[in-house]
Amino acid sequence: NSLDSMITACFQKWAKETLRPSSASLSTRVKNFVTMACSSSEEDYQRMYCSSDSLTPVVQTSSPVVSNVSPHVTSFLVDISFTLNRSVCPSDSLLPVPSKDYAVAMGVKDADIPRMIDMIRWALLTQGLEAVAHVLKEHVEPALQGTTNPAMKDSGPSGIAQLKNDLSFIQACFFERNRHGFGRGGSEVGPKEELQRLSKTTDILVRRACDANTLREIEEQHKYVLEVCDLFFSSLFGEDVSAAVPLGDLGGSVGATPRSGATPLFHPPLASSCRFPLLPIQADRTLSGVQARGKYKEKEEADSRSESVGGGAVRAGFGFFSNMLKKN
Repeated sequence: NSLDSMITACFQKWAKETLRPSSASLSTRVKNFVTMACSSSEEDYQRMYCSSDSLTPVVQTSSPVVSNVSPHVTSFLVDISFTLNRSVCPSDSLLPVPSKDYAVAMGVKDADIPRMIDMIRWALLTQGLEAVAHVLKEHVEPALQGTTNPAMKDSGPSGIAQLKNDLSFIQACFFERNRHGFGRGGSEVGPKEELQRLSKTTDILVRRACDANTLREIEEQHKYVLEVCDLFFSSLFGEDVSAAVPLGDLGGSVGATPRSGATPLFHPPLASSCRFPLLPIQADRTLSGVQARGKYKEKEEADSRSESVGGGAVRAGFGFFSNMLKKN
């Protein structure tokens, strides 16, 4: 009804304004990536964007190097998840009515009544998807169509593989990993079609510069990032049932408990400056802190003793002179 439309519109405007700084940062970094990928040689691109372990010799620079998903893509998705976590409270997970039967009795036809957390999550997912589609259309589409100089077709194999890696990861997160959908408005249809059109254009370049082994490596990178970031993505996209681990299996060894059969349960953290903003600050005093406090206390006691000794000497000196004056 009209009230639901008004509430949805308000949440959509709020989500758009909330994600504006993250969208601006994503736009800047995507623009820089496209510029560097199109204007750099394959050797220079690998030296700047690929890890030292994955670099190929100069004589084999025609083979693409598949790196991790771009940090600006992962950072944008994690920012959306952080925004959701900051904007909800436990009561937002409760139904707005005592029960669904009560809602039906009151005349609500649809028994699937959204909660407050669902409205906020749908708004963030919808605006996040629209922001990604807008940024890619603004910076990536002209390079793919060849209207920029240089164009994406002038990029090396690694740059094209990285673009395919990022595009397919965005699609996998919003349309495959997402268990909550986008609500009832259907506003995700336009951005979804835009991403599919960009992906098809990118696939033409991928078939020229990459092989089937490159696509398999891209899929492995997706699995790795999704499992490493599952702690943050679960609140936004929902729990990944295919990668869930029974609680009884958590007591085993770290390397012997695979999640998806390809990567282990525990991973080293991704390279990011905002990896642990949701974890509590350690309150226990460390050994170095206790030792520092002990040394500071000893210094205070030594200073107080020296002051007391000095003060006594001064008082004794004044007493001597006063006695001499009395005798005279």
